[in-house]
Amino acid sequence: MSRTVYSHPDGFTLAFNDDALTATDDDGKTVSLPIGPLGLVELGNALLALAAERGAGYVAMHNSGGADKTDTAFPDGVVAAVRSFFEKALAAAARAGLGPQRLCFDPGIGFGKTVEHNLDLLNQLDWIRERCQAPLLVGTSRKRFIGAVLDRPTEERLMGTAASVAAAIARGADIVRVHDVPEMVRVCRMADAIVRQK
Repeated sequence: MSRTVYSHPDGFTLAFNDDALTATDDDGKTVSLPIGPLGLVELGNALLALAAERGAGYVAMHNSGGADKTDTAFPDGVVAAVRSFFEKALAAAARAGLGPQRLCFDPGIGFGKTVEHNLDLLNQLDWIRERCQAPLLVGTSRKRFIGAVLDRPTEERLMGTAASVAAAIARGADIVRVHDVPEMVRVCRMADAIVRQK
């Protein structure tokens, strides 16, 4: 098992191994978080500083409570909330010495958002993209909102995923996260040929 230890000047230590991240503060208080394909670790400035120090990239994902929470209220609208989050992440990254060329933003489709929130975000990605100064990563694959719109179970959401991936690319997504790779590669190639002339 590989292990990396990082001591942050704010007074805590991060220890990474193959399946967990452990944070320990000066008082000895320890928090251990699992790391997996959907592991969400919000350690803010410490992780940004580590990325800057190591020359790594950083993905900042908007998360309003996890995949099972869909009742988050956004007084100014979900698009404004996501844009504000990206602006704050960009400023925090700059303070940590991490430039926009090493950042990627994920609007967090399906995380703490209703069906309508997710559709609004996809429809206005281009507006967000113009203001975020970094690549956009979008993950719609097999998500619950597709099932709600099409009334299909998870295993029957391929076509809905294809439509949402093509729409995301048309609205400015640079990276898509998918389950059905061979099929979605073809969708991406076609969408890029139309939208980006590639």
